[in-house]
Amino acid sequence: QQQQQQQPVGTAGSESGVPAGQEELPPPDTFTQEAREHCERAGRCLGLWGSSLTVRPALRGVLLQLQPPELAGTRFQALQEVLGVRYQAVLRIITDHPRLLLLPEDQALARVAGIGAFWGHASPQETSLLLRTNPELLICPSPPEDCMCALARVLVPPLNFPELVGILTAHPGLLAQRRGATAGAANATAVLLALTEQMSLTKEEAVHGVVTAVPTLLLRSPGAVRSCCSALAKSFHLEPYALAGVVATAPSLLLRSPAELELMCARIRSLLGRSKHWQDGLEVLCAKPGALARTLSFDSSRLDRLQYLTSTLRDGGIKWHVALTMPEADWLDMYSGYKKWWAARAR
Repeated sequence: QQQQQQQPVGTAGSESGVPAGQEELPPPDTFTQEAREHCERAGRCLGLWGSSLTVRPALRGVLLQLQPPELAGTRFQALQEVLGVRYQAVLRIITDHPRLLLLPEDQALARVAGIGAFWGHASPQETSLLLRTNPELLICPSPPEDCMCALARVLVPPLNFPELVGILTAHPGLLAQRRGATAGAANATAVLLALTEQMSLTKEEAVHGVVTAVPTLLLRSPGAVRSCCSALAKSFHLEPYALAGVVATAPSLLLRSPAELELMCARIRSLLGRSKHWQDGLEVLCAKPGALARTLSFDSSRLDRLQYLTSTLRDGGIKWHVALTMPEADWLDMYSGYKKWWAARAR
């Protein structure tokens, strides 16, 4: 009987095996009567009724796993105390992260204590603020302090411990490793290896020159990092030292989709090569990594300006880099037909 009570209430004949709160649920009218009643009882503990649950399928999936359903109210109150916010704020948080309701109260308190200790005995108010903005820290597979220790083994040295804490304080998402602390550290190691190999950097240079600028790069797929480096190097015939110069100037380029970055490189080459007035621009970009990095940092709307100028044979009247960097108001004042031209092309 005790084992039977621990089984989640579900829909007739469904066993998905999908992690809690992530399953695709059928429409409410296919629920068993028992499941509907269970959801309604749990929902009432949260101040939700009928249609409010219908539009929150992930939350319904979690409520069906709570035994008894009134446990939803107990867990909700515990979260409210941990997070230090009012009812509506907690409701918004569990709507985005419904699996928080599966966290037993003692585990929530233990996770809060660990986070507070990691942040140098942070005050309850500081810990509460951190958790409100990063609630996934309460339910990530490994405690944040374990992730911190794992990353420290990868990054200290060349970083010292206060530098690491500073990075993690600014980017606490690094501590919410979805696959656990060990897998997160292994991924960070692989990303560092990709940086050192692609740009002929030492580990210290990769950490201080790239990782400290974009710490979230450690969460990227190492393959994506390699592909971004390859797209830059092949498109502009960059030696490793020149590629390192591009990344040092605009490290966020490595956070882009490799396909998107490759497409942008190809478009820049095509636009500059199309104009007899701008063809020296390619030589400039290949020879000056900083200029290339800044050019790639513009969004595609700035490249639209170059396309307009070459298509309307106005490219001889302005330098390409001036067209890219000109303030929007000045650009529209100088080329009043720009928006109409693009509108005509869109029809």
